[in-house]
Amino acid sequence: RRLHAWADDEASYDAVEKCLSSPALDKIQELEVDFDFETAVPASLFSSSSPTLRVVDIERCKISDATVHGLHFPMLKLLGLTSVEIMSDCSFNNLLACCPILDRLHVFDTEGVNCLRINSLSIRRIGVLNASGGDRIILDQLIIESAPSLTLLHFDDFNDLHVSVLIAPKLENLGFCTKSTSIVF
Repeated sequence: RRLHAWADDEASYDAVEKCLSSPALDKIQELEVDFDFETAVPASLFSSSSPTLRVVDIERCKISDATVHGLHFPMLKLLGLTSVEIMSDCSFNNLLACCPILDRLHVFDTEGVNCLRINSLSIRRIGVLNASGGDRIILDQLIIESAPSLTLLHFDDFNDLHVSVLIAPKLENLGFCTKSTSIVF
């Protein structure tokens, strides 16, 4: 049901990729993958296991536009992205769109995305950690366009983060906000 895989060099990356393409993982429900260097996430991460995945937590890798294209996670409830580089805002939003029953989204120190737009009937919790960007492209806008089930919005940001909440009638809790966070309802 669960797999935690970690790769810190090319040899272990190849071993993780081989493991992820194994038929033994056809019914995996929880997957945590940590690539301790900047490399593209293996295509096998999303191939055979996507129909049964309920939890995906990805750390320290790149997700290309091509990887996101055609994905579908019909059972995914939790998506966690930590120190992940996504090639564009469009890819990030497409990744969210392929998760029709997503309940929780954790975006921690993710690069390559300026604006995250949330349109989800199912999402209930969103957590954002936005660390210092330097010359990196980091999240600077979070727009909740329509999230009728959203109850918790939590921020730990160290840069300017502009949050707009258009439709979130059940929103009850706002987590930690700094002076640099601006929220508009």
